[in-house]
Amino acid sequence: MSYTWARRGQQPTVPTSGKRKAYKVWGFIEYFSGAFFAQGQTDKLNSEGYQAFIRAVLKRTKRPVILVQEGAK
Repeated sequence: MSYTWARRGQQPTVPTSGKRKAYKVWGFIEYFSGAFFAQGQTDKLNSEGYQAFIRAVLKRTKRPVILVQEGAK
């Protein structure tokens, strides 16, 4: 959250670049140990990246995985 101020009766202005930037994060929490796995990226999210992240997590854990996807199409 950010704040700005201006004199009473004047509209504050906030300079921006006009370009949208986003940072997306894949994340898993291993239920049994609480281990946290995460990977961030600036590219678009797609199924190839998601599958690669799941494979990388599965290589690092031997426990069963319960996958819950919220809001995924």
